Amino acid sequence: MTDNFEHLLLMDIKSGKDLKTTLAHIIASTSKKEGTARFVTLSATSTSTNEVREVIKQAQNELRLCKRKTILFIDEIHRFNKSQQDTFLPHVECGTVTLIGATTENPSFQVNAALLSRCRVLVLEKLSVEAMGSILDRAVATLGIRVLGRGPANPKDQDQSDRHEPKIFIEQKALDTIAYLCDGDARAGLNGLQLAVQAQVSLARSNPLGQDVSQEILVKEEHIKEGLQRSHILYDKAGEEHYNCISALHKSMRGSNENASLYWLGRMLEGGEDPLYVARRLVRFASEDVGMADPSALPQAVSAFQACHFIGMPECEV
Repeated sequence: MTDNFEHLLLMDIKSGKDLKTTLAHIIASTSKKEGTARFVTLSATSTSTNEVREVIKQAQNELRLCKRKTILFIDEIHRFNKSQQDTFLPHVECGTVTLIGATTENPSFQVNAALLSRCRVLVLEKLSVEAMGSILDRAVATLGIRVLGRGPANPKDQDQSDRHEPKIFIEQKALDTIAYLCDGDARAGLNGLQLAVQAQVSLARSNPLGQDVSQEILVKEEHIKEGLQRSHILYDKAGEEHYNCISALHKSMRGSNENASLYWLGRMLEGGEDPLYVARRLVRFASEDVGMADPSALPQAVSAFQACHFIGMPECEV
C-alpha cells in the first residue's frame, strides 16, 4: 500500500476531529508491518522549521542508504505560514517524502496553492446517526453494559463478569439520544456515554444499598441528557462553518421555510456569532431577495439592526 502512496490533505471540518488522526495511525501501522516506509509524525503547533528540515534530511538519508521512503504526517498543517509550507515543496516534488497533512480548516484558504496542487484533498464528513449507533454498540459491548431488550453481545460475558461489580443496563432510547445529540462527533458521544454511566455508578455506590453486589444500575435517557446538558454544536465564527450556516439561513428564507430559518439563526447565535453580522445579512436579504414584493421588509430589517446595535447580547436575542 505504501509503495505508490500519494500526497494527501485530510480536511476534517465537520467530523469529530479524531478521524484524521485515526487514519494516520492506520497508515502508520500498515507501513510498519510492511516495512517499506518510515512513518514520522509532526505537529505544526509545536514544530519549528529547523525540525522539519532535520526530518527531511533523515528522509533523504533513508532513501539513499536504505531505499526506504518516508511518510511525513503533519497535524494541523494550516498552522504553518505560507513560507514554512514552502519548505516541503521541493521534497514533495522529488519524492523525498510522502506528505500527509491534516487540517481543520479549508485547505483552499490556508494551504499554499503550489503545495495544494500536488496533494489530493480528502474531506472527512461527520459520522451519520447509524455510524454513531454502531460505535456506541461496540462501546457498551466492550464495557460489559447490557442494552435492555437485547441479550449479551457475548454469551460468555454473563458468566465471566466480575461478581463483585453491579450489573449495568442502558436503554436503547438512551443510546439513540446520544447518537442524535453528538452531531456526528464520536468523541463527544463516547464521552457523554462515559459520563452518564459513571454518574449512575457513583450514585449507586453512595447509596446505603450500594454494597449489594446483586444491585442493578439502569442508565436512562434523562441521565444522558443530564450528562450532555446541551447538544454538541459545531460552529466556527472565522471558519468554514460560519459561511455554511449563513448560506443555509439565506437558502431557508428564500425557500420560505420559517422553521429552518429560525433553526439556522438560533444555531449561529448559540455558537457565538456577532448579532450585528446576522442583522446586516438580513438587511441585505430584505433589499435583494424581498425587494418591492414587500416594501416594509427593508425598514423592519433596518430597525432590527439598530435595535441589536443599541442593546447588544443577550437582550437582542428576543
